[in-house]
Amino acid sequence: AQESRGLGDVYKRQDENCLVLFDEIGAGTDPTEGAALAIAILNDLKMRGVTTMATTHYSEIKLYALSTDGVENASCEFDVESLRPTYRLLIGIPGKSNAFAISKKLGLPDYILSDASERLNAEDVHFEDIVSDLEHARISLEKEQAEVESYKAEIASLKEKLQAKNERLDERTDNIIRKANEQAAACLLYTSPS
Repeated sequence: AQESRGLGDVYKRQDENCLVLFDEIGAGTDPTEGAALAIAILNDLKMRGVTTMATTHYSEIKLYALSTDGVENASCEFDVESLRPTYRLLIGIPGKSNAFAISKKLGLPDYILSDASERLNAEDVHFEDIVSDLEHARISLEKEQAEVESYKAEIASLKEKLQAKNERLDERTDNIIRKANEQAAACLLYTSPS
């Protein structure tokens, strides 16, 4: 019979050779205590050199990752218009809560969304604003990178065409010089005394 092990027993066995995966770490309890406990666990595993991945909706954990060396946020991009994930992994960017946008898209009345928004504390709103700003900056940067890549491709194409044109000009110049030399040689042969 398999012996049942609790989190404490399994937790003690982790070392730098392990990969630890947490799904919604700290969930299922008071959010404040859950987030604090989750951060303490993640920090201890980090200090012990244990590679760890944790999913979360807690802003406190996302903020911990933003402000702690050696800890990185990542998220899966979500398309609010289609209400589907894009399955595009975004490294360095914490996931944004889309609860209000999704609820609005699903038809929840504006007065409910407004009431819910007013119930958020200032720290939550500020953090979501930061994440939203990061998301807008990422999208803007991706557009700029796409433009730069387009310009690079256009420049490469123009450079290739210019190089081909120069090669054709060099070939024509060589042909003209060769023909001129041939004609000059023919003239010299024609006018030379026999």
